Amino acid sequence: MSRPGGKKRPASAPAPPAARQAPRNWQRRTSALGLTVALVAGAAAVAWIFFRHTAPAPRDGAPAPATASPPGPPPSGSSRPDILLVTIDTLRADVVGAYGGEAVTPNLDRLAANGVKFDFAHAHNVLTLPSHTNILTGRLPFVHGVRDNSGFRLDPGVPTAASLLRDAGYATAAFVGAVPLDRQFGLDRGFDVYDDHYQGVPLSGAPADFALAERRAEAVVEVALSWLRNRSSSAPWFCWVHLFDPHSPYQPPQRFRDMFPDKLYVAEVSYADSALTPLLDLVAGTGRPTLTIVTGDHGESLGDHREATHGIFAYESTLHVPLIVHGAGVSEQGARIATPAGHVDILPTLLEAAGLPPLAEAPGASLFRLPADRPIYFEALSIALNRGWAPIRGILRGSKKAIELPEPELYDLETDPRETMNLAGERPSDYAALIADLRGLAGELALPAQGKEDPELLKKLQALGYVSGSAPRKDTFGVEDDPKRLIHLHEAYQRGVQLYQQGDKDGAMKAYRGILDERPEMLVASMNLAFIEREMGNLTAAIQTLEDAIEAGSASLSAYSFLATYLTEAGRAKDAVALLDGVLGSQQPDAQALNALGLALGTLGQAEAAVTRFRQVLALDPDDATAYQNIGTVFLQQGDLTGAREHLRRAIQLDATLARAYVGLGVVEASSNNPGGAVDHWKRAVALDNSQYDAIFNLAIMLDRQDRKDEAAQYWKLFLDKAPPDLYGADLERARQRLGS
Repeated sequence: MSRPGGKKRPASAPAPPAARQAPRNWQRRTSALGLTVALVAGAAAVAWIFFRHTAPAPRDGAPAPATASPPGPPPSGSSRPDILLVTIDTLRADVVGAYGGEAVTPNLDRLAANGVKFDFAHAHNVLTLPSHTNILTGRLPFVHGVRDNSGFRLDPGVPTAASLLRDAGYATAAFVGAVPLDRQFGLDRGFDVYDDHYQGVPLSGAPADFALAERRAEAVVEVALSWLRNRSSSAPWFCWVHLFDPHSPYQPPQRFRDMFPDKLYVAEVSYADSALTPLLDLVAGTGRPTLTIVTGDHGESLGDHREATHGIFAYESTLHVPLIVHGAGVSEQGARIATPAGHVDILPTLLEAAGLPPLAEAPGASLFRLPADRPIYFEALSIALNRGWAPIRGILRGSKKAIELPEPELYDLETDPRETMNLAGERPSDYAALIADLRGLAGELALPAQGKEDPELLKKLQALGYVSGSAPRKDTFGVEDDPKRLIHLHEAYQRGVQLYQQGDKDGAMKAYRGILDERPEMLVASMNLAFIEREMGNLTAAIQTLEDAIEAGSASLSAYSFLATYLTEAGRAKDAVALLDGVLGSQQPDAQALNALGLALGTLGQAEAAVTRFRQVLALDPDDATAYQNIGTVFLQQGDLTGAREHLRRAIQLDATLARAYVGLGVVEASSNNPGGAVDHWKRAVALDNSQYDAIFNLAIMLDRQDRKDEAAQYWKLFLDKAPPDLYGADLERARQRLGS
C-alpha cells in the first residue's frame, strides 16, 4: 500500500525556513522536514520525506521407484558442453505435468521425457535468496551463511558456479526476474553479465512504493536470448535464467488466466513454462552439446498446514521441487530417479560436466552419481529472525523426515506424503536417530546474526509478501513459540494488511490489537498499529503503542527509529534526539536511526547537524537515495535551490520511484518561476503515489492559476477523495469551495 501524505505540524514544532520565492499557496506545504512510513505485508519500513503538510490436489511426496540408472558423466576435453540452468521460483513439484500435476508444461514435460527426472528432489531453504545461494555455491546455508532474503550477503571468498566456470574458460551470464536476487546480495560474483534490471517493469497490482520489484518471464527470456545470439566468442557458456512468475501475487497473462480461472498459481506455472519456448528452441538449434538443468528454488503451500504461500514452515509443499536434467551426459531418455537429491548436488554436476574437479568438502554429489543413502538437510529461519518464533530445521533420510521444534515432528513420507500424521510421540527412537544425523551434519542450532537492510530494498521484498521486521533476540524457545501454535497470528497479521488495503482501518487496528494482546513482543504488529494510529491523526496513541512495544522487549533500532520519528512529528524533537543519542551511543550506526536523528535535528533548525547525520548514512551506503533526498530537503529549506536540485536529482537517479523527490523538485521549479516544470514533477509524484496529498493540492492550485480549470478540477476531486480529513480539514473545505460543492 502506498505511503500517506504529509503530517500536519503541531503548533509547538518550530518551522524551518520556507523555500524562497515559492508561491505562497504551496510555500507552507514545503517547509518542514518530515518522515513517512509504509504499512506493508511485512514490517513497516522507514522511508524519508521532506515536504510535510504543515497546518491443490493430493500430492505424491514419497520417493518413486527408480525406472532407470542415473545418467553417466558427459564427455570431457574440447567437447565441454554449454550449460543452461533454469530456476523457476516457487515451483512445487506436484503441479508440473511431468510430475502428475495439472499445469500445462509442455517444455518441462519434453525435457523430462528426453532427459532424467528426479522424483525426490528437495530444496534446503524455503526462500528465494538462500535457496539460490545453495544452488550456486553447492554449500548448505549454515556454511555459506545466507539464511534469509534480507540482512545477509554472500561472503566474497565463497566460490560460485559462475566464478569456477569462468576461471575454466566459460562465458557466464545471469538473467534474474526479481529483487530477492539483486546483485547486492553477492550472487553476481563470477558472471560476465548479471542482468537484474527488473527496474522499469512495474509490479502490477502492488502499491506505488513497491513497484519495480519483478519482471515477467518473457522479459527475462528476451534478454537471455539477446546475449546468446550476440555472442562472438566460441568459448562454451554458462547461462542462468531465473523466472519469478509463479511467486505471489499470482497475476498470469489473460490467456493463462482463462485456462485456470480459479487456480491462478497453476496458470502462472503454465505461463512460465510457455515463456521458455524460444530459449529452449535456440539452445536446441545451436548444434552444440548442452547440459540443461531445470528446478524450482522452493515450492508453495497453497493452504497446506494453514500456510498460504511459503517462508514459514518446512513441509513438503515448499521443500519438494522438480529437478530435470537434459542433454549432455544423459545416456537414457525418460529416466526417473528415486534417489534423494538436493540443490547442493547441482553445482557438482555442472563442474563434472565441464570436466572440473569437485568442490572440496562439499556436501553434495554429482547428479550423475548420487549416493543411495544420505541425509538431506533443510531449514526455515525467517520466522525466527523476524518474528521471534521458534526456528525450524530438520533432516530427511529416505522417506523418513524429522523436524526439530519445541513440539517435535516425524513423518513417514512413503505412507503419509501430505504430512498429516506426526509420529514423533509413537516412534521416539526414530526421531532421535534422525536428530542425531542432524547434529552430526549441522551441529547445534545457533541463530545467525541478521544485518540491517536497506529500507527501500525491504519495501520491495515486502511487496512480494516476504516476512521481515525486527524481533527480540532469543536463545531458547518453548512450545509457546512453536510456529504451529502461532500460525493463526500470521493469518491475523495478513488479515490486518488486507483490511487496511480495503480501507477498513478500524478493522485492521482491531486485528493488530488482538495479536498484541496475545503476543505483545510481536513488533511488526506494533509498527503497523502505530502507523495507522499516526495516519488517523492520533500521534499520542502511535507513540504509546511503540513505547509499549519497547517495554515488551522489542527494543530494536527500528522501534526506536519509528518512535523518534513520531516524537518529532508530535513536536517533541528534543525527546527524539535524546532517545536516539542514547541508542546510537551503544550500537553500531544504522541508516534508519541516523535518518531519524537527522529528521529531529532538522526540525529543531540544526541544518548542519542534520546534514552531518544524512552524510553518515551515505558513508554506510554511498547509493542511499533517501539520504540524498533528505540533504536536498535541507538545502531547499535554506533557500539553496541549486543544491536542492542537485541532490534531489541524484536521489531520483538512484531510485526513480521516490515520489517525494519529485515533490521536492516541483517546489524547486515553482520557486524558480518554472510552473511548467513544477507541474511535470508533481504529476510524476502523484503517478507514482496518489497519496502524495500535498502534490495533489499544489497541482490543483497551479493548474487553476494557469486557467486549466478542467484539469485542476480532476486534482481537486482526487484531493477530496484521498486526503485524510483529520489532517487536511481546512484544505478539504477549500477544495469543496473550488468545486462548488
